Amino acid sequence: MSGIDPSGPARLWILCAVTAAVVLVGAAVAFSVLPRGSAAHLEHADGVTLLIDARSETLGRQGDSGDMVGGGGQLGLVARTCVGFLDDDTVLAWPPGTELVSRGDSFEVRVNGMTFRPGDRLDGGVGRPHGTDVRSLLPDACRDHEVVAFAVGG
Repeated sequence: MSGIDPSGPARLWILCAVTAAVVLVGAAVAFSVLPRGSAAHLEHADGVTLLIDARSETLGRQGDSGDMVGGGGQLGLVARTCVGFLDDDTVLAWPPGTELVSRGDSFEVRVNGMTFRPGDRLDGGVGRPHGTDVRSLLPDACRDHEVVAFAVGG
């Protein structure tokens, strides 16, 4: 019977090629299925830190409202560093697309076409952050404070 009998280096090459193909296809499938913007991250502006988390984007949507409760407070800096509610020293996790803008010795948070400044009273929905380890992203000064996902007007 004639044919190619892969042995030695040829067999190793085929095994590597098949393994690489499986890994690439698996990665492509995973990236197409995972929600976009799901990872929490930080925005920084002149010593101010803002936490962004996709969980804030879904608060109050159908099927997720059980995790949301009404909440609010006065916007300011928790531990002089992280954007949050001054009333109870809670760090806020904002939805993707939120912008942190430095304004000299102050800051603005822009979200969903609205602009908020320190001292403004915010009302909305609060819930658990999407990522279980979002606190580890925060500066040391903010890690001991409660962190909640926040949706404006939620």
